[in-house]
Amino acid sequence: MRFNTDKCKVLYMGRGNTGHYYTPNGKPLGNTDMEKALGILVNCKLYWGNQCQAAAAKANRIMGGIKRGLGAHDENIVLPLYKSLVTPHMEY
Repeated sequence: MRFNTDKCKVLYMGRGNTGHYYTPNGKPLGNTDMEKALGILVNCKLYWGNQCQAAAAKANRIMGGIKRGLGAHDENIVLPLYKSLVTPHMEY
C-alpha cells in the first residue's frame, strides 16, 4: 500500500508547537485546525464543543424526521423511537 500525501493532514497541538513542515515523498503535508478521528471531532486546542454541536444537530435531525413521519404524537410510539434512534447519538 502506498502512502497518499493528499489524504494525510497534520494537526498541531499545544502552545509551544512551532508547526514543522513534513514532506514525505517530496510533497508537503497540509495542516488543519480540526480533524475527525475515530468518529470524534477534535481541534488543535482539544476543544470538544464541535463534537457536541454535531451530535446535537444529528439528534435534532433524527427527531425532526420522527415528528414529520408520525401523524400522531403518541408517547407509546415516540418514546421507543427516541430511545432507539436519538439516544445513541447523544451518548456517543
